[in-house]
Amino acid sequence: MLLLLDASLFVFFNFLQVFLWISIPALLIGMSITTVMHYRDKRKKQKTLQGSLISKSEGSSADQVDVSLIPLDLLLLGDKQESKRIMNYLSQSNARYIAIQKDFKNLTEKYQQLRKNNSQNLATKKK
Repeated sequence: MLLLLDASLFVFFNFLQVFLWISIPALLIGMSITTVMHYRDKRKKQKTLQGSLISKSEGSSADQVDVSLIPLDLLLLGDKQESKRIMNYLSQSNARYIAIQKDFKNLTEKYQQLRKNNSQNLATKKK
């Protein structure tokens, strides 16, 4: 029985040795190929994006956008029309944000005034 167990372990370790001799180099080669391919794709994308950075449009005032609202590291993929569409959306979003901010300020003032009036009404009722 001990001899059988010892023989099976010997066969298993030989199998494991052969398996590792094949799988570890294959794994390393696959990882290196994947890394190189992703690095190349990333460099290609960076080269194509350098030409398609957002720039302020020349000409009509309808196309002009407040550039200070755009993050410095914003890159847009696509053609100029797509970029203009996104810029227009950003400017509309900024306008909505400003309007909501003003509404919030007005509502806060009204709420404070109501609280003040309510406290005055309670004070007059107690007298």
